[in-house]
Amino acid sequence: MTLRGEGVDVSQIRVDKHGFTGVYFIQRGFPVPGRSKVFHYRKGSSASMPGPADVDQDYIASSKLLYLTGITTP
Repeated sequence: MTLRGEGVDVSQIRVDKHGFTGVYFIQRGFPVPGRSKVFHYRKGSSASMPGPADVDQDYIASSKLLYLTGITTP
């Protein structure tokens, strides 16, 4: 399954050849059984540094749906 294959418009996706992709790890049940801990390595990643030039406001305004993740801090 791919985004494009599911009918998602990917025309506005940009690739940063100099940046890196942030990663997340979930540690489940250790060291405390029944509790999970999330490790989030995003600082300095491409997704942590978008600016106004990276957003086409007219494109966003014409969208039916805009999906954003819940992570908003670098």
